[in-house]
Amino acid sequence: MHFVVVNNTSEDEISSNSSGRASSSDENSGRGGPRFGRGRFGRGRGRCGGGRGGRGCGRPFRNSSLDTVQYLWEQNEPPSFTHTYTQTPGPTASISNDPSACTFFCRFFTDEVWKLIVTETNRYAATIVGNTAHARPWYDVTVEEMKAFFGIVIMMGILKLPRLEFYWSTKHPHISTPGISSVMPLVRFEQIFRFLHLNNNTLYIPYGSDGHDRLFKVRKLLDLVVPLFQSEYVIHQECTVDEAMIPFKGRLGFKQYIRNKPVKWGIKVFVLADSTNGYVKNLQVYTEKTAEDNTSSGLCSKVVLDLMTNMHHTGLHLYTDNFYTSPSLYLTLYNKGINACGTCRTNRLDFPPELIQKATKKKC
Repeated sequence: MHFVVVNNTSEDEISSNSSGRASSSDENSGRGGPRFGRGRFGRGRGRCGGGRGGRGCGRPFRNSSLDTVQYLWEQNEPPSFTHTYTQTPGPTASISNDPSACTFFCRFFTDEVWKLIVTETNRYAATIVGNTAHARPWYDVTVEEMKAFFGIVIMMGILKLPRLEFYWSTKHPHISTPGISSVMPLVRFEQIFRFLHLNNNTLYIPYGSDGHDRLFKVRKLLDLVVPLFQSEYVIHQECTVDEAMIPFKGRLGFKQYIRNKPVKWGIKVFVLADSTNGYVKNLQVYTEKTAEDNTSSGLCSKVVLDLMTNMHHTGLHLYTDNFYTSPSLYLTLYNKGINACGTCRTNRLDFPPELIQKATKKKC
């Protein structure tokens, strides 16, 4: 099935897996729109104010005026994707025939990243030690020492013991870990762990002031690493935008609770990932709803368009769930040279009344 886009000057054909007739001038107005619901982002059922729905896919045709667009739905089989994939998937740099995990790790944690971590850690340690009486003597950490620290942390994630000091235990040789204790003393590990920093605290702008960044503590690291995610690897044609949770139960203003997720408490991250191997091409940490999310595009569309910023006219096949799917988003993506397909919520604006009626009958 497909729909036809009509505005003041043109009539173009688009596709979607539904039928009927609908018209719209604003994605966030009308019945159960994507922002005004009782979910995590508004008042109504569902994550973005939508309800339950069936499946749908879209191949929107070019249209320059989304403010006056109308969708005329027709019963038909949707045509296939039309944009051609223009890239060659795989690493952009030459990799040896037998690469190690460290080889790939170093592609993202470059010398510039290590320099940032070492500089800010030493800066913060000097501030604290200089103002604290009876503090342990501190000597500046080096890049090699910081690499050893990170290696120990990774090893601890693989070999888990109930207490930190057990890794350096000499009383219980059956639980001691020579691969850790021989690299760095426990006292030095605790020092680095205490002073580990990624930004200059003197530049922090308090909450409520103009320019405040809730990701200030890790902003410099994200600005260095995320562009490397994009430049080091070309994803396959099939990709997806979805949510991921970083497990965390500590004190944090933007910590999220999502009842139906395997990880219920943590930091929510929107990711653009390769459907073939799960590689994360781009990411956006969700901190709080901002004024920009109240625009006509809404949070759902804004997230997708932000993550796809550097992927225009590549012929990608983007797959989304019903949290993101809307005719106006798919039309925008198609105009940017990106094919899209996904499940949909029947009460999302611009879908045909017939689709809502079918969903109501099944529910009854």
